[in-house]
Amino acid sequence: MTKRTPTITFDEAVSPTPEPSEPGQRKAPSLAERNASTQEFYQHTMQEEHGDMIAERAREGKPPLDFVLDTTPPVKAEPVRPAPTSKPVFKTVVDKDHAPEVNPHLPKIVLKKLDELPSKFLAYPEGAEVKYRSYMLGEIEEYDQETMSAKDRFLSILKGIQCNFERMTLTVADVNYLGLMRKLLTMGSERVSVDTICPRCNGKNVSHFETKDIVFDPVTAPSFPVRVKLSFGEHEFWPLTVGDWFALADKGIEVKTSSALAAQCHSIDFPESIEIFASVNDPVDIRKLELVDELLHHNVAVMSVTCNRTIYTEGGEEEQCGMIYEVGLDNAAESFLYPFRTEEDNLSDQISFG
Repeated sequence: MTKRTPTITFDEAVSPTPEPSEPGQRKAPSLAERNASTQEFYQHTMQEEHGDMIAERAREGKPPLDFVLDTTPPVKAEPVRPAPTSKPVFKTVVDKDHAPEVNPHLPKIVLKKLDELPSKFLAYPEGAEVKYRSYMLGEIEEYDQETMSAKDRFLSILKGIQCNFERMTLTVADVNYLGLMRKLLTMGSERVSVDTICPRCNGKNVSHFETKDIVFDPVTAPSFPVRVKLSFGEHEFWPLTVGDWFALADKGIEVKTSSALAAQCHSIDFPESIEIFASVNDPVDIRKLELVDELLHHNVAVMSVTCNRTIYTEGGEEEQCGMIYEVGLDNAAESFLYPFRTEEDNLSDQISFG
């Protein structure tokens, strides 16, 4: 039996190739010719009205309005990434960020290079730029509360982010990463400590990491959208945005593989796509969608932790738990991040009295 390979293609921005001129085809006017034509039109139709305007401004003591020709050379159009054809409708609105007004000196970071975000900026318009600021004390205390909902945590992160495009189109993975980067910027430390609970013995572990070792798993698709031929047609997929996540949450839909794919599929209307993807049962379709999910995946890389707690065997002997488990640093409900300081970093030396 011949093995069938799923057909997956990617859209890439391609510069349009000018069509060759046909015999007798009118040549496009040059800049000088366009300016001359504009001058002629002005002299025949606007000169008298312009004179009246100049006289009126003179009576008001204002300088005349000069006629200025356009001498700016035409700018070559840059290739534009294709925009998503449709998006789930979200109702959640991020409150205005008043922190810069309260403290205009908050540290800010600007990201625009491909290797600075898990999405590699591939899901955003050309020239996309993302800025984020540090947290204020009250904000980070609120953010680190385990009782804080996932929705409120996203809103807290987004409040300190500025983009030159719609914030809600940031991918969920990028928002998670930016939330972590905002915490590290606030801490101003090169090392962090992480509190975790071992899933084997329920013991608390404190692990130390260099901030430079905290990285992300970038998206593997070379461009978007990802197009795939399924038994129910050819469809295109984009990464899950925070707006998609809110659209699912606002409708009370659990964010899992099938619902996420439904929100990420922009060739089928949402939320009708929810039932379609939940009902997929063709083995080939399932494998193709698994490949799509892998291609769209990107997030903060997990860190490995070894439990160093002492446990007791059934015979009453002591031994080290030694359980190795992974920690997602972007999830404050799972791990708590704070600056790691040694005995040499004695902050009391920086405090005086009287």
